[in-house]
Amino acid sequence: MTWISNLALTYDAAQRLPISDLSKKPIPIHHDQQTSHINLIINESGTFLSAIVDKASIVLPATEDSAGRTSSKIAPHGLADNLQYVAAYCEDFVLDIEDKKKKERLRKKMKGSFESYVEQLEHWCSSTYRHEIVAAVLRYVKRHTLVQDLLENNVLVMDAENCLNVKTNKTILQVYPLLKLLPNKDGRRDQSKALVRWSVEKLGVLETRTWLDSTIQKSWQEFVNSQKSSLDVCYGSGELEAVRFNHPKKIRFPGDTAKLISANDWRGFTFRGRFTESNKPQKALQAVNVGNITSQKAHSALRWLINRNHGTYELDKQVIVSWAASGEKIPTPQTDSKKLVLDDFTDQTAMRNEHIEENIDHSIDLGKAYSEKLRHHLSGYRSKLSAEETISILVLDSATRGRMAISYYREFVSEDYFISIRKWYEEFAWYQLTDQDENSKLKKTKISWLVRTPTPQEIVRVLCGTSLKAQPKLQKNYLQRMIPVVIDCSQIPVDFVQLAIEYARNPITFENDYQWKEALGVACSLIRGFFFRHPQASKRKEIPMSLDSTNTSRDYLYGRLLAVADRLEGMHLYLTNSKRSTAAHRLMVRFSDRPYSTWPIIYKHLNPYMQHLERSREGFLKAMNNELDEIMSLFDHDEFTSDEQLSGEFLLGYHLQRIALRSRVKKIDEQIES
Repeated sequence: MTWISNLALTYDAAQRLPISDLSKKPIPIHHDQQTSHINLIINESGTFLSAIVDKASIVLPATEDSAGRTSSKIAPHGLADNLQYVAAYCEDFVLDIEDKKKKERLRKKMKGSFESYVEQLEHWCSSTYRHEIVAAVLRYVKRHTLVQDLLENNVLVMDAENCLNVKTNKTILQVYPLLKLLPNKDGRRDQSKALVRWSVEKLGVLETRTWLDSTIQKSWQEFVNSQKSSLDVCYGSGELEAVRFNHPKKIRFPGDTAKLISANDWRGFTFRGRFTESNKPQKALQAVNVGNITSQKAHSALRWLINRNHGTYELDKQVIVSWAASGEKIPTPQTDSKKLVLDDFTDQTAMRNEHIEENIDHSIDLGKAYSEKLRHHLSGYRSKLSAEETISILVLDSATRGRMAISYYREFVSEDYFISIRKWYEEFAWYQLTDQDENSKLKKTKISWLVRTPTPQEIVRVLCGTSLKAQPKLQKNYLQRMIPVVIDCSQIPVDFVQLAIEYARNPITFENDYQWKEALGVACSLIRGFFFRHPQASKRKEIPMSLDSTNTSRDYLYGRLLAVADRLEGMHLYLTNSKRSTAAHRLMVRFSDRPYSTWPIIYKHLNPYMQHLERSREGFLKAMNNELDEIMSLFDHDEFTSDEQLSGEFLLGYHLQRIALRSRVKKIDEQIES
């Protein structure tokens, strides 16, 4: 139950935040969020003034029953409600149904809806928590003129059968805007389902909109709290509270019908042979109970956290929420490290595009600069939180429309959380292909290789490959498996690393070069992180993000060879304006499977290109040959002649060599030509 108590504390903290706009705070207890279609304006004496048709999301007073009501149940909201609740004689305008019994049931239900709405308003206005604005609404609805007033002002329309559930066409939709806002069912729009909100004009009162009046909200809360109800110990707060039987829904979005807590099976298998008096809901309180106030606070806070979007990621029906109990912003498992490191890396790491990135010197380990800036910005987040601050991660998902589950939940002390987040960003950092438009002094967006950590979403996108759109369940599974890697410092799943390597070593399967480069960056990131957290302590190591010219690993050196070959042919293709892929790209899979037998094929393929470059780019060619000689000199003869399959480390050598060549070779070329 800690997730409930944590969310309830977050609700209390959010209410104390300096936010003047009530709509940007969590929904108050005993309230619900609905979509309204008509703003009906009256004065304090209950006289109709006008009506405005527009669609607006409002927070309205509600009861436990009305917040979870169904179409077959009569349960009025406190103030704003559907037309069939707030308007008298709506039953006189029902559809002419051939089944007389069905029609009579519908008429009886609509009449009962209005009567129960008025009865509840009268109870509120006759209590010690009476509010004069609410009393004005009561005076108006008791005049029974609401439908007639809206008809005269062309808000409502009757069809030839004197019915509010009218058939629609293009003409009538243009004349009556309300109809456009209502759902279309079998070619008809039922105006009795339109939700009416109230604006009451009173001398000396500036805020006429009742749904934004905090005094009305407080009056309703006190009125509902004064009602008698069953009391028991709440397992969320530990306090004696009124028990909640019908828990809130609409958690992830306004139309969400899935519930986190549901216990409405009072006579079925749930309580069979386990509890006494199980046929009486009010007395079957021997199970774990959640208090009404605590449940509302927890659900309201969760809804608020999701809607405000910070720390939230949604995929299909899965929602990942990260938050601090105080409501302060925190870096989350989904946060892009590019957004965390706000300073521009222009002087060291920001390679703006393929043409100007050659000016960067990659002999420096740029990961250290990245790490320093990262720590600086994380300390800025941490300074706003107390040492005892609780940070929570919660994953919601639903397999059906009515039930929702918490598939993952963790709590952290803020210090431990920031240590885990920092390790994730540092250990899995690598050069990632990035659309660098934020915090850039350049006016145009540039694509660059930027040192950062790929987000879990980017990793999942690469791992799913071409099946990304077709398999949302697979995405959700991968994403949930990534969360412990980020926040628990767990080892990256081996199958993730193998899958990323498999995609990255096969560039010709991608639709474009951008997708392959993205996969290459992610694969190298996962390999680096895997070695950082290797299950065998003796094999753990830190892989620098700069080319290591002293590394004699066979896999690393073969990757460097492939990058030089790719660069050689790539220069020829650039000079001849050819768009085809290089032999290094086409044969990368075979090369990684059988490097020794494939390398002669690739090198022989380079001969005509090297002859052309000797005439047009002599300095470049000399630099490339020197690079090849240097790499070959580092090989152990027996390892070079082995045709054993290469590990993922060859991608690290390949990628770092590619990046280094863009800066180093140009400088060498210029020195030779001068």
